Amino acid sequence: MTSVLPSGLSKKSQERATKAYEKQLSEKAHSYLLERGLDEQAISSYRLGSVEVPEPGHEPYQGMLSIPYLTPTGPVGFKFRFLEEHRQPKYLVPTGQRAHLFNVTAFHNSAETIAICEGELDTLVMDSVVGIPAVGVAGVEMWKGYFTRCFEGFENIYIMADNDVKENGENPGLKLANRIIDALPWARIIYLPAGEDLNSTVLKQGPQYVLDLLKPPVDEDEPPF
Repeated sequence: MTSVLPSGLSKKSQERATKAYEKQLSEKAHSYLLERGLDEQAISSYRLGSVEVPEPGHEPYQGMLSIPYLTPTGPVGFKFRFLEEHRQPKYLVPTGQRAHLFNVTAFHNSAETIAICEGELDTLVMDSVVGIPAVGVAGVEMWKGYFTRCFEGFENIYIMADNDVKENGENPGLKLANRIIDALPWARIIYLPAGEDLNSTVLKQGPQYVLDLLKPPVDEDEPPF
């Protein structure tokens, strides 16, 4: 779940905040990221940090993991995550922040293939651990119609569908995947194991398991040679 709180931070100050939070990365946050499967290079490349000394307007996020929304011209927003799994909502986002695709620099890392994940950390795991360029959507309501044009020209688009059915029977990951496939009908939904998201799947099964899921289905009418 994600909630919103006022940011009080001007857009031109986002680079300053990103630099500050990078330097403030706590031991607790660092260990958390390593446990999620990210290595030192990934933590540095994606400029992950901690809000130990909040920038003006970021006081509500003190102690949280800082996840900047990076673009080729710098950060355009933030997502903040509690490190304690029991906290709800797990994520906070500044009020008034526009909906963005996460990790849009991935569009420049491949001419043909791109993956779409739900959530920032799943995106970073797909991008850096599995090795498939990936962008992220922060939930069903955050997919916008104007995102579609970003995927024009990509031949292989993989929608990594979280498969976590809630107590009320809803499956938000599948709901998001279906919304995206309506907008990108040439994409392909990749169904993850029951009860798993991309990150948990990689931790339990390894990156090769995910790569195998991306392989084209074998045509049963064709010989296997």
